Amino acid sequence: MLYLVGLGLTEKDVTLRGLEVIKKSRCYFDGYTSIYPVERLERLCGKKFERVGREFVESCDLVDEAGKTDVALLVPGDPLSATTHISLVTEAAKKGVEWSVIPGVSVFSAISLTGLQLYKFGMTASIPRTGDLSTVKKALEINRKSGLHTLLLPDVGMGSGEAAKILMDSGLIAPEERIVVAKLPDTVFFGPASGVPDLVPASLVVPGELHFAEREYLEAISWRKGS
Repeated sequence: MLYLVGLGLTEKDVTLRGLEVIKKSRCYFDGYTSIYPVERLERLCGKKFERVGREFVESCDLVDEAGKTDVALLVPGDPLSATTHISLVTEAAKKGVEWSVIPGVSVFSAISLTGLQLYKFGMTASIPRTGDLSTVKKALEINRKSGLHTLLLPDVGMGSGEAAKILMDSGLIAPEERIVVAKLPDTVFFGPASGVPDLVPASLVVPGELHFAEREYLEAISWRKGS
């Protein structure tokens, strides 16, 4: 049996079903796309996980092993959100290997912390350190035309302050433009890009047309510092 287990954003986010699978399966930890407190989860579960990289995951060797025993790929966030892991499910289905996906909390659900209505989000983009912001530019252009919110995900290890500076230096947002920064468990900033705090990890949102309830919420809770 092949399991894809979503770990959520911290070790406290793992579901009971996820823990049950972890305890009974051979576990591979896929952490090449994010920072995750895997050592704390190992202590919680009382077992070690084998660290694997992108090459191993995309080789689909897991599928062959899962045809013989219970194998779990542990993925920070949600296993099928913005990843290539869908190919593992496809391969398992083709080979007749049983599979199961256990969803986890991801940035796409946790962004509801901002109070912004999820159905008003448009195209999402990542902010890379490479300097190529073409995807970010495209997302902002498309979403702004429709009045939609734009979720921007800083590169691994990049703080929200650094991300905001990159956006301002590139001319994609103005220093006075108000943006939203969210960091779990309950920290939200709503203010000018020039005043964005440097939080890690955090997500940025360039708001589209704000409903009065969204604006009221943001202004009421802005810069609430979580524990």
